[in-house]
Amino acid sequence: MSFLSRGRVNDVKPFIDRRAAELVAQLGDGEVHDFVTTVGDRLPIEVIAVAMGLSEDAAVRLRELTVNMWLELSAGHPGGPAFQELSDLFSTELSSRRLVPRDDFLDYLLRVEVKGSPLTDEQRANYLRGAAVAGHETTVNAASNLVIELVSVTVSSLCKS
Repeated sequence: MSFLSRGRVNDVKPFIDRRAAELVAQLGDGEVHDFVTTVGDRLPIEVIAVAMGLSEDAAVRLRELTVNMWLELSAGHPGGPAFQELSDLFSTELSSRRLVPRDDFLDYLLRVEVKGSPLTDEQRANYLRGAAVAGHETTVNAASNLVIELVSVTVSSLCKS
C-alpha cells in the first residue's frame, strides 16, 4: 500500500477524528485561544506524521520540536537541544519500525537503497528532520492563510448585511 493511498488515509481517519475533537475541545475550556495555534498548526502536522508512519505520541511531540528547532536555527544555533531531541525521536521511531514492519513511509525508508546501498540511520534522520522542519513551515503558512481568508469572507459577508 502506498503511504498516502486512500487505504492509508482511511487507516489514519480514527486518529484524525479523535485528535481534531481533542484540539477543538480546548477552544471551549473558557480560556482565550488562538485557533491557528491550538488547532491549525497542530492537526495537519500530526496527521501527516501519523500517515507517514510515526506513532501518535511522536506525531504530537513533533510540532513542539520543530518549533524549537526553528527558534534554534533563527538564533544561529543549528544542532541545539531540539535538533538532538528530534534526532532521538526519529531514531526511536525507526528502531520500533524495524521490530514491527508496516507498509508505510518509515518502513520504505528502512528498505530504500541508493546506488545499491541502504541509507544509514544518519541519512534517514537527516531526511526526516528536513521533512519535519519544511513541513512545519509550509503547514503553518497554509493554516494562517486559510484563517485570513475565512475571516475576510466572514467580514465581507457581515459588511454586505
